[in-house]
Amino acid sequence: IVINHGTNDGSASANDFKTAYNQFLKDIKAIYSGVRVFVMIPFNQAHAATIRTIVSENEGVYLIETSSWTGIEKADGTHPTKAGAEVAGNYLANAMIDLIYG
Repeated sequence: IVINHGTNDGSASANDFKTAYNQFLKDIKAIYSGVRVFVMIPFNQAHAATIRTIVSENEGVYLIETSSWTGIEKADGTHPTKAGAEVAGNYLANAMIDLIYG
């Protein structure tokens, strides 16, 4: 499972965001027990520090940093174009491989 969440939550307080995100992860892990969960830092880095903390506190959840991902063309400054999504997908696949296989 890959979660890319937080871009549109920049106005939420860190505490409110953390509470909601932890509940979301708890629900996902309960429904999909034993499945790896990968959490991406949003491309705009919204709540990045909070997401890092959340992931560090949740066993079986892997963090994917995105701040160094370049060349992702965006249609509106936020959402990738088709070409941008392909670039992001390649970064994501490589990050997941690194996390799973080291």
